[in-house]
Amino acid sequence: MASLFLSPTVATLVLALLNPVAAFQLVQPVTFATARSTSLDALSRREALAAVSATTAMVVSGGVPLEAHADNSGIGIQTADPAAAAKAKKKAALDAKKFAFNGIFKDPKHPKGFRIITVAPNKAGTMVLEDEPDGQVFTIPIKAFTEKTGEIKLDFDFSLKGGPTCVIATVNKRDNSIKFPDGNVWQKETKGPAGVYIDGFAPYPKYRRIIRETENKNDLTVCMISGKTTFVVTGKVEASNRIRVDFPGDKSCPGTFNSKKGTLTFPDGNTWTKV
Repeated sequence: MASLFLSPTVATLVLALLNPVAAFQLVQPVTFATARSTSLDALSRREALAAVSATTAMVVSGGVPLEAHADNSGIGIQTADPAAAAKAKKKAALDAKKFAFNGIFKDPKHPKGFRIITVAPNKAGTMVLEDEPDGQVFTIPIKAFTEKTGEIKLDFDFSLKGGPTCVIATVNKRDNSIKFPDGNVWQKETKGPAGVYIDGFAPYPKYRRIIRETENKNDLTVCMISGKTTFVVTGKVEASNRIRVDFPGDKSCPGTFNSKKGTLTFPDGNTWTKV
């Protein structure tokens, strides 16, 4: 199956999201005996990090649908309680509005490339970009700040790419675009499953799920970023409202996709919500 995230270029993307200077190699999925759910918890993270350390700072090619174990952090704890799942889904919907200026954007000057923005309001964050397929991938520092008028501005530092250090762009909430001083406008990808998602059982943006289409739009790559741990899995659009994600341990999990709400809901009650 074709997969952009499994190509050498996107391997660099995954590395940049983890640590821009770390050495790594792609490996086969790591299988855990407790594989059950669609989120990461504290014990799962410890197991995953131990596996990464044992294979010399590798990037693990696999999602981590692991059974939840309660811990003091309260992060990523799964539950079968419908009320808790509904509460998490409602919070994710509110957060999606708050982070609406995040997502995958298209630059008309580089139509074959991508820009992935993840940053909290009035805080520093990052943008991962690639101008051309198989081109160099850059992790660009950005800051988001809100004007008194409520308008959101983004401060980009393009120095790593050989550009200026301070480029202030304006977010247009009405059409999901970002406008730059030179008149260039980046448009957010809003149609279909491609996008940046909030995991209903994990805090965003530290934990985020990125779905991208491959050349065959029915084939997907899913990048699961959970703190300092990143996992890459494949997925497939089986119908207009059904997406299957191939988590590790031979765990293939179907999800119900709602294109109007931008949500992907799994059988365990977890819902990913597109920002």
